[in-house]
Amino acid sequence: SLDGGLSFERRSAGMRDPARAIIHDTRVGGAVLALGARTAYRSGGTTSQDWSMLPAWTQPGFRIDDVEPSHDDLAPMLALDGANALLLESRDEGASWSLLHGRFSNTPRSIVRAADGALFVENGNWIDRSLDGGKSWDHKPVGQQPTVLLADPELAGTLHQTASAAYWRTMDGGETWTHGATGLPAQGGFVDVDIDASDSREVFLLKKDPARLYFSHDRGESWATVTDSFLPPDPIALAVDPSAPGRILIGTEEEGVWIRETPGESFVPWNEGLETLAIRDIIFEPRGSDVAWLVTARGDLFTYDFGCPDPLPYCSPKINSLGTSANLGWTGEPSAAGSGFAVTVSAAVPNEWMIGFFSLHGAVEQAFAGGLLCAELPVQRLAVSTLDASGSGAYSIPIDATQVGTTRWYQVIYRDPAHGDGTGVGLSDGLAVLFCR
Repeated sequence: SLDGGLSFERRSAGMRDPARAIIHDTRVGGAVLALGARTAYRSGGTTSQDWSMLPAWTQPGFRIDDVEPSHDDLAPMLALDGANALLLESRDEGASWSLLHGRFSNTPRSIVRAADGALFVENGNWIDRSLDGGKSWDHKPVGQQPTVLLADPELAGTLHQTASAAYWRTMDGGETWTHGATGLPAQGGFVDVDIDASDSREVFLLKKDPARLYFSHDRGESWATVTDSFLPPDPIALAVDPSAPGRILIGTEEEGVWIRETPGESFVPWNEGLETLAIRDIIFEPRGSDVAWLVTARGDLFTYDFGCPDPLPYCSPKINSLGTSANLGWTGEPSAAGSGFAVTVSAAVPNEWMIGFFSLHGAVEQAFAGGLLCAELPVQRLAVSTLDASGSGAYSIPIDATQVGTTRWYQVIYRDPAHGDGTGVGLSDGLAVLFCR
């Protein structure tokens, strides 16, 4: 599909085996790799008609169960053959493969790469761990067979795991696993776990029967029930939107998808356009796209584009000598595909200078110049500009592809010579802007 999934054309010439997974390599001319149950194929790109069989998968009996793509030029692409307990690697974007490890016990099902590059494989009631790229492995018992294994995207060594009766967590790369946590029931029944990619300290845990949603602000150290939201019956899948704080989707076995837009709101049905209400899985694309994908129990694939999230005002502005406070706003959409996005300021002191600045690191509320500094240091300065006769101004913000998925925290300082605190300046509130495609 070249139109976001609205229409599809067959691209299977040369393939003799059902595909189990597909990888699009963005580093090498858009090449596509298809992994079959016994063979692997490579295509020159999305417009290519033909697939060529890759050499390493011609051996009989190979069955690929999971793939971990390469995230940089140093880490190889990995493929896990659970039935034969094999791990293979490719360092040339799938053109050739070699056996990396062939001594797993039990039947490994999935592989996860942590923030520091450590590899973890679900293997029955064990987690196998490698600290050297898969060459050697050690065996870590976790008590129960995992159903979901999730690595913290920011803090190396931290993983979360759900099993049929419990929640487990490790903070030391799998050396030790902690069963349960403060605020969780003794008997679990947990079916899914997800992390807020905008702040990996925020973790959500879904329980099926009875339906409960738990959240943690400290990477799973302690938990509380989301008591302010009615949950649908028989939940099975959980997805936290990395681009819109507070938005959560829950998939159910018979009641479709339910959505909560902000904390404090109730979950409500969100099924327009779905042809079946039996959901299997939900996932959000990375920050900057705000697209959700879901798979139904019968194998249908649906997608929904929420569009660019609105910039988020935060922090309190300083009251100026006129008794007003300057507030930031915006015009346009913070999209690399659009044009005309600007950060605006209003209700400042007329005809005085202003300087905008932004942080790439986060938001703060720190005492500064008689008000609050809202952007974490260090900051980058925008040009000096002059406010108009109403105390308003604007900064045009160019957006390119490198900014997609990133956030900037904006603030404006302006001249206020008549202010009674003697600082001679005023401060606006803050504005958090997430840039999208």
